[in-house]
Amino acid sequence: MEAPTDVLGCSVAFVGLGAMGCGMAANLQAGMRRKKMSPLLVWNRTPAKAEQVAAETGAKAVGELTGLASANIVLSCLPSSKEVAAVAGTLGPLLARGSLWIDCTSGEPLATRSIAADLAEAGVAMVDCPVSGGPAGAASGQLTAMVGGDDAAVARATQLIALFAKKKIVRCGGLGCACAVKSVNNALNVSHLVLGAEGLIALAKFGVPPEVALNAINGSSGRSLQTEERLPKEVLSRKFVSPATVDRRPQPSRGSDGRPLLRTCMRRATASSSASCSRT
Repeated sequence: MEAPTDVLGCSVAFVGLGAMGCGMAANLQAGMRRKKMSPLLVWNRTPAKAEQVAAETGAKAVGELTGLASANIVLSCLPSSKEVAAVAGTLGPLLARGSLWIDCTSGEPLATRSIAADLAEAGVAMVDCPVSGGPAGAASGQLTAMVGGDDAAVARATQLIALFAKKKIVRCGGLGCACAVKSVNNALNVSHLVLGAEGLIALAKFGVPPEVALNAINGSSGRSLQTEERLPKEVLSRKFVSPATVDRRPQPSRGSDGRPLLRTCMRRATASSSASCSRT
């Protein structure tokens, strides 16, 4: 049995309802309702979370991962490529040939290509689509989506991606290229935070209050998202943890693989560069 080619006639599923996935699924379901599509199927490792999202949005919760086998398009937003590989390995072979997998995980570029190769054996196309904007952007639908894959798959995927990434959609190239771009973006993002924090500490020792320093920097060429948003609103305020996080105790910044976030981002960015160099 072949999956429908018309996105409007497809059954769509969303896997992974964490801090990002919840907002993305809500906006996706709202957009699909406007297009008069069937309700979004949602699955999470903890069933209660899927049931909560379903109750709040009108989506349909599915208790078992295999219960998504009827979907023609699957979107995933998981902690790392390791989880994507596990989920795709279970669900992929059950999908109809011609189905599409849109992975919004900030994953490993080479691992993404490996997962795509396995899905291709089952007749399922894949697009990598990591997003940027944080939980607030996911909730408002104002995300930037980086997209990689072949032309036909990207054309189909973009119709749904546009429902939750209303800020910007950027075609980055072939499969894995979007994850490579996101890896470098994350490395830059965390680097700005570290540099900004160290700069404020140095200035404070010199006698310049952090608030005064940021007021000057944010009107100058050294400003960034970190100096304009994260440092004043989450560090100087001593809040540290995003309001979307359930556990509000301060936590060290860690990547999806459990390693410190800066190290994870730099490792992925370096791996992307090495993979590129190996093909030249």
